[in-house]
Amino acid sequence: MARRALQLNWWVFGISTLCILLASCGENTDVDPLKSARAHLAKNDLKSAEIALKAALQTDLNSADARFLKGDLLLRQGFSEAAAEELTKARDLKYPLVEVAPMLARAQLATGQYKKLLTENESTKLEVPAAQADLLTSIAGASAMQGDTKRASELLATALQLQPGFPAALLAQARLRASEGQVDAALQAAESVIKQVPASAEAWKLKGDLLLHGKRQIDESVAAYRQAIAAKTDYLPAHAAAVTALLLGRKTEEAIKQFEQLKAAFPENTQTAFFAAQIAMLKGDNAAAHDLFAKLLLVGGENARLLALAGTNELQMGALVQAEALLGKALKLAPEQAQIRRQLAQLYLRNGNSSKALDVLKPLLGRDDVDLESLYLAGMANLQAGNSAASDAAFARAVRVSPEDPRIATALALRKISQGDVDGGFASLTAIAAADKGELADLALIGMRMRRREHDAALTAVDVLDRKLPGQALVADLRGRVLQSKRDITGARASFERALVLSPKYMPAAGRLAALDIGEQKFDVARQRIETVLKADPKQNEALMAFADLKYRQGGTVDEVAELYRAAQRANPTEKGPRMALIEFLLERRAAAKALVAAQEALVTFPNDVDVLDAVGRAQITNGQAEQAISTYGKLASLLPESPLPLVRLAGAYVARNDLAAAAARFKRALDIAPNFIPAQEGIIQLAMRDGKSDSAIAVSRSIQRQNPTSPLGYVLEGDIQRLRKNWAGAREAYQSGIKKISNSTYLATKIHGSYLSEGRSSDADRFAESWQREHLRDAGFHFHLGMVALKGKDYKAAERQFKATVDLQPANAAALNNLGWVLAELKKPGALELIDRAIKSAPDRPEFLDTRAHALALAGDFRGAVEAQRSAADIAPEGSGYRLKQADYLVKAGDRDGARTLLQQLANSSTSLTDKTEAKQRLGSL
Repeated sequence: MARRALQLNWWVFGISTLCILLASCGENTDVDPLKSARAHLAKNDLKSAEIALKAALQTDLNSADARFLKGDLLLRQGFSEAAAEELTKARDLKYPLVEVAPMLARAQLATGQYKKLLTENESTKLEVPAAQADLLTSIAGASAMQGDTKRASELLATALQLQPGFPAALLAQARLRASEGQVDAALQAAESVIKQVPASAEAWKLKGDLLLHGKRQIDESVAAYRQAIAAKTDYLPAHAAAVTALLLGRKTEEAIKQFEQLKAAFPENTQTAFFAAQIAMLKGDNAAAHDLFAKLLLVGGENARLLALAGTNELQMGALVQAEALLGKALKLAPEQAQIRRQLAQLYLRNGNSSKALDVLKPLLGRDDVDLESLYLAGMANLQAGNSAASDAAFARAVRVSPEDPRIATALALRKISQGDVDGGFASLTAIAAADKGELADLALIGMRMRRREHDAALTAVDVLDRKLPGQALVADLRGRVLQSKRDITGARASFERALVLSPKYMPAAGRLAALDIGEQKFDVARQRIETVLKADPKQNEALMAFADLKYRQGGTVDEVAELYRAAQRANPTEKGPRMALIEFLLERRAAAKALVAAQEALVTFPNDVDVLDAVGRAQITNGQAEQAISTYGKLASLLPESPLPLVRLAGAYVARNDLAAAAARFKRALDIAPNFIPAQEGIIQLAMRDGKSDSAIAVSRSIQRQNPTSPLGYVLEGDIQRLRKNWAGAREAYQSGIKKISNSTYLATKIHGSYLSEGRSSDADRFAESWQREHLRDAGFHFHLGMVALKGKDYKAAERQFKATVDLQPANAAALNNLGWVLAELKKPGALELIDRAIKSAPDRPEFLDTRAHALALAGDFRGAVEAQRSAADIAPEGSGYRLKQADYLVKAGDRDGARTLLQQLANSSTSLTDKTEAKQRLGSL
């Protein structure tokens, strides 16, 4: 009766099939669940077999027979990874190797566990010829996937000697021929198996693979896959291949329908989740794909294809560090996979690491049959590195491979523009955009026109793109961006609103509209826009985080804004974005301790996430925990052994600890990995200048100039070094060279002006300023710079003029509003507090603006108001800022000497700032 009671417990848990069994069997309690499971498997009744196996395992968890049968069941259901686990348990429980070894090998082959399969079966010899043939066929497949095709061929020949006509071995031979480029011979072999066994799902599947990958015949391959599904409706590989083929053919709607069939047949299978993630990527929903990939990686973290797709998704999201970790791991597992190499190359290009991109592409570029994508990436990498001849050679090879491909022509057109042939380059881009159905050239043309501030031409290019992509939110958003750059705010608003009509969840347009509203102090309108997006998609990260940012802009406290970021975390608990945004917000707001807590909380959820580890390290540095940061960045470096970034971070931690020798060693190691990695080069320059080795520093800056001939960075660095050496002429020469690389460089212009002033040549500085402003009438940044120069010299009338010009050009420039308010207060002119309050409303976390308010109130005689404003500034600012000392001074002026004394005693006794302590003691003496 014990067994009967156990069966009734199952009924309580809702297993309806068991009710039928109990009703039909009456009091027969002697049914052996293992025998029942074998019988059901023989009839391919998988559901009944599953029920029987649950009973068997509840009776004996260590039943080798039950584990083997469950592995068989899972393999038939398409759960290859789980099947491999169960079959391994069966083998370890001494289930007969002749039965378990071939099946386990098939499961391992299906899940890409090639190394494990080969290692575990290196010396396995099975006495039954059919079993040995089955095992050898799987070993051959793993060997082929590891690149040892010769051994694979020998193993298959042996398998067919043991079991003549063995279909799996014949199909494996066909695959091997296909891998050697003999696609037609492979197709003949597959079709011969189909003639022998017309209902062979495996043979139909292989035929589809050959048609898809060997012939690029999408429709024919899908037809073959559907024949495989008809032959065996629960054959997961054919379902998966059909979806893959349709995705490759960009038949999105048909692929989604095919996926629904897969989902219906295998609702809980990891392959289903895998394709759900792919389709989410295809739809542009990278956040949903990220969640799905995160779950898949928990059980399939050694699957190269999964890692590669997850890395690609991170790359599309802009999470470059995490993308590099995933793609790097995928490449280690499958170094022969060209697509993984190309994805890594794209990532390195986005990072500016052209040398690393070329390294990862090198094995592909040496092949006679090199593909177009690899050549294109090599051309772009060499172009980025300034290797003109190598870039031209790569593009020339690409043109020979595919002379009509618009990407190559687009790249060559952009190269023309960068070399000075502007008219020729634009003519080429325009022609490509007109002829090509794709949008690459159009986007390049629009981007280049916008960078050159050729707004009307950019709008014409947007019109062309609109005809190609009618009704797309992207195009309306692009038009709005061009109009906004043209200062046609009314037109920009209309275009952004059009984008939201086309796609109510399109956050980029909603965000730009909200930014325009905020600039006009219309915070309620901005909030309504974000709320509208959230109604359409309540869990959209970008909207939730924009809501938090809006709260901050409206004067929300650090804690209030942080709570909104935490609300975004709760809405998307598996999402990393809100956690990272919270950490960055707290670091920017100087809430170092809270940032560290948030980073450590994120680390609990994402223990080996490289982006989170990086954030923890930065928070530790900000909190003065150099030793802990060294440990954190050491772990990061071990996770990314081929990336220079963790080493640069680690070097910064050693600098914080004042261990400059260790820092220099890490910078050098970073450059060994990526010789052109600019952050490491900048670190070497800083250390060289600290050691007084300015010649070495200049040599590095000139190396950066050669590596990046179209960038001003190397010239900026050289100019700064020359200024420190007081070589004013050399500094200006470097800055002028930098300006030639970027036409509207306010930053470099201010440096040239400043160098004249530092040299004591004020008249030359004035002449340069007049010349620059004649040529750059709307350069608000240069007006601001001149205002700062005048403010430093206490020429308040000149400062007023320059800051007013800045505000006229940039009404939302908080720093200019603040400074203009300061100047008006000093000049005893009206309107000072109004300007300062506008600055504070725009940036409530800036203690210096509150300090300005206190100063203006004190000048007006409102010392009590000054005390309150100064207290608010001190609450935001770190110790050592001097704001508490000013608060004490205002307390004295307000007549509250006791309050001043109490505050100064606190500073003298407990401040961590030596300066604050010393100053507080001196002021106490004067009181």
